[in-house]
Amino acid sequence: MINNMEGSKMIISVSNRKGGQGKTFLSGNIAYMLGLKKKKSLCIDLDSQGNLTKFFRKETISYDDFINCETVSVNDYMDLLPATKRAKSLQREIDEQTKPVAFIEKYIINKIKDKYDHVIIDTSPSLDVINFSAFYASDLVIIPVKAQDWSIDGKNEVKEIIEEINNEYKKNIKYTVVFNFFKGENRILYKDFLKPLLDQEEHYSNIVIPDLEYVEQSTTLGNPAIDNQKIYDPINQLVETFV
Repeated sequence: MINNMEGSKMIISVSNRKGGQGKTFLSGNIAYMLGLKKKKSLCIDLDSQGNLTKFFRKETISYDDFINCETVSVNDYMDLLPATKRAKSLQREIDEQTKPVAFIEKYIINKIKDKYDHVIIDTSPSLDVINFSAFYASDLVIIPVKAQDWSIDGKNEVKEIIEEINNEYKKNIKYTVVFNFFKGENRILYKDFLKPLLDQEEHYSNIVIPDLEYVEQSTTLGNPAIDNQKIYDPINQLVETFV
């Protein structure tokens, strides 16, 4: 069990090597939930596709604005550092550092973290140097998975990177697995394959977020899905347990 000390700032990355796992949905709705608890959060969109930026109905920014941490307000309790489409420039600058893995922490997080109670990083579906650097900066990595065996493969790849960073750099990055978008037609796969596999996963949170039409509407319209009680309850459980 991962328990945050009350009042402690948390840097949280949401990641899975596979796309379509609901990373952006979780990132945005965790931030909305924190806002309901009067906690101010910064969301950082590290995916050059800019899905979190689109979720909040904002525009992508230049590479210089991204490096200079030019945030935009979403509401009274949430700011966003929008995505930049110049991912190659960011990768190149990180690669040129003496300690590339520390780039996000040193040049992004440390510049602005004092303004916020928590920082949430929405990562891209890859395991590149940008995401390595995001993990290094994080206290917690949330790994969403769906009822698909290749989703589990993506989870395992993220776990291996986190454990590698912990071992090499003497870090203590925690991680947890969330079962995201449970579809009724996937009940057999969930029962016969995924559930036993996840039960063996000591970092499985036992949190299941249902796949409702409301979720899709939330992502499309950029509205908080936690307005629906069936979504509110697991997101609230996630925040209360880990943040």
